[in-house]
Amino acid sequence: MAYESWQPLVAGLFLLLAGGIHAVAPYQAARKAAMEEGNEDEVADEWEIDATQIVGAITALVGLSILISSIWLW
Repeated sequence: MAYESWQPLVAGLFLLLAGGIHAVAPYQAARKAAMEEGNEDEVADEWEIDATQIVGAITALVGLSILISSIWLW
């Protein structure tokens, strides 16, 4: 069964957005907490990279590659 041309575009965009959100959200939460405390320079102390961000970044890269390949072959 062949894919329609829009299906890889939607899949790639979804994976890129979902992975990007998981990669960036913990940093934004730490930045918001540091800003509320008035220590904007202390973001690095409250933020650590965890497995969710790594998996999110990998998911975003896979989505980006699907998106690029689908546009390339379109």
